[in-house]
Amino acid sequence: MTVVPALVSQYGDVAATVAAEWYEEIRAADVGGSFQARLSAPTAPAAVSGTVRFAAGQLWADNAAGTLALVQAAMSRYILDRGRDTIVDNTVADRRAAGWQRFTSPTGCDFCVMLSMRGAVYKESTAMFASHDNCSCSARPSWDRDAPEVPAIAYVASQKTSNMSESAQEQHRERVAVWIQQNRDQLDEFRAAL
Repeated sequence: MTVVPALVSQYGDVAATVAAEWYEEIRAADVGGSFQARLSAPTAPAAVSGTVRFAAGQLWADNAAGTLALVQAAMSRYILDRGRDTIVDNTVADRRAAGWQRFTSPTGCDFCVMLSMRGAVYKESTAMFASHDNCSCSARPSWDRDAPEVPAIAYVASQKTSNMSESAQEQHRERVAVWIQQNRDQLDEFRAAL
């Protein structure tokens, strides 16, 4: 309860600093000029503590390894989200940026690869980078005003799914799984090209 929020804070600051420096460098190289990137807001310690409490529930199920795995995955997500959020926040503040794109690695999950392969740009200031535990995705600024924009439904998808009943969430997950299965060849081709 004390150590994990402190680690998330310390290493989250590092991730945000590295992301801000990277943003400034890539902006200068891609569009020229200078821009003073700002760090994203720190993760609320209460959110981190809440995750630790949730993970600690595994201790009562006699699953100490499960507790450790949950805490490690969440710590990684919180830390990396500071860097992702720094990039997203700066694309919103930078008048030269058209928005941001999701990039993933060849080891990214099918859902993230699906989002990345669309190549679309999140242009609305309300678009937040949604990540999950062990997510290998990153945000990258786009300077192309003519790039295709992410469909409007994507801006509200996470809010919409978080308010769904358990059965509606399961139906949503099934629809995504069907899409992934139907587009397996495209996903594999895109992943191979990464």
